[in-house]
Amino acid sequence: MTDLARLPGDGRYELSLQDHVDASARTVRRAAALLLCTVVFFLSAYAGLLNDYLGVAIVTGALVLGFPAAGRSSLASVIVVTGFAIFAMPFIGLVYVGELLYTAWFALFVIFSIVLDVYGDPPPRPAAPLGHGNADMMFIVAYLVLGLILWGDEGLRQISFYAGWALALVHLERIHARTTAMLPRVMGLMIYVAVIGYFAAVLWGGGGRIVQLSFMLAPILLTAYYRTFRLNIIVFALAAVGLSFIGRVLRFGWSDGLQGLSVDSGASPITITSYLWETKAQSLSIGSIVDQWALLFLNWFPRELWPNKPLGVGTTFVDVVFGRAGVSAEHNLAIGIFGEHMFFLPHAWIVSVALLAGVIILMRRALIRVGAPYRAPVIAFDVWLMTLFWGGMAAFAARVWFALIPIIPYVMLIRWLDRRKRLVQEVPGSAGAPDNGRDTSIEVTGGDASPTTRGLTL
Repeated sequence: MTDLARLPGDGRYELSLQDHVDASARTVRRAAALLLCTVVFFLSAYAGLLNDYLGVAIVTGALVLGFPAAGRSSLASVIVVTGFAIFAMPFIGLVYVGELLYTAWFALFVIFSIVLDVYGDPPPRPAAPLGHGNADMMFIVAYLVLGLILWGDEGLRQISFYAGWALALVHLERIHARTTAMLPRVMGLMIYVAVIGYFAAVLWGGGGRIVQLSFMLAPILLTAYYRTFRLNIIVFALAAVGLSFIGRVLRFGWSDGLQGLSVDSGASPITITSYLWETKAQSLSIGSIVDQWALLFLNWFPRELWPNKPLGVGTTFVDVVFGRAGVSAEHNLAIGIFGEHMFFLPHAWIVSVALLAGVIILMRRALIRVGAPYRAPVIAFDVWLMTLFWGGMAAFAARVWFALIPIIPYVMLIRWLDRRKRLVQEVPGSAGAPDNGRDTSIEVTGGDASPTTRGLTL
């Protein structure tokens, strides 16, 4: 945790000595993880000299080693959960089918993630106080329940629940800013859990386990950020794996046992990426990668208003490689973040992946700045990175923008209202003068900094 101390006189902030020591230790751990995964990637993908089972054990250790801030930083936490749920979990099934080159893509995921974590999570800086109000709990209930009600409307289904989920997250953060008491904080989290649980049990059609995990992960990470409890990210990641496995059994049954983990949609990014690497199969039009980049920013735009809107890579992959014989017109496959670029650019895919890393870093840093002092917008962004690693750019955009489009202007509006309220309170003799005996603000944004409160350990 970052400890910021205000220097007397000029209002500047400095990091404590312990923070410098922690930062140095994180740098060493990241460098070691980066080196391990780079060696594993080349030995597995190019030399074929590394046993996949040993390689997975090494990369899993590097994942834990390289993200010591997991549990405090939402980005690091999402990366660790993704590593376990999307990469490590399918390995149980892949053991039975002897899939090759699995370790290489797990290692590349860790390398990509370290780059995101180093450059996409900027150091803390001073921020304005976070506003709060007495009706925040009511807004949480209202937005979530409204999202459930509108789910029945096909035209509003996508935007309604995503928007309600995102806007309620802002008010959950405001509750944490108002008080350090456990009861209102935990109540806000439990409302989230209850509504999302109802959504999954009653309205959910069975697909999209990553969607459900992302919905549930955001309020937990926000609550952990404010130290309501200390999140043991390894335990949490294993719990996420267990919940994902339960979701798979509920959807597909247990007829194929553990081996089914190697053939369902959770494992397809790994197996298809390995297939593309071995066969160099590619799209008929290499230029189609431009369409996927367009979808990264514009997939939220209705197809009715964009008749020539490109198809996602999962649909194109089925059309080109397997054909439509025996499958529906809507059938698609998740080919993963690396498989997507390999499919369109088999000889220059790594360049496109590096460019994507830069874009995600810039998007995240911009979101931190635009959303400050609120942390909710960037957490709403982080949890959908699981979809990016699983399904690629179009799948990521189809989910993240339905949260960001409403939450960004909403935070800007609330921040403006908070500023006006503070100006009124600063008027001499104002009845709304704040209680100087209680600090209800956060003073930093970015990085893994968070307010310090006394909380539970999970």
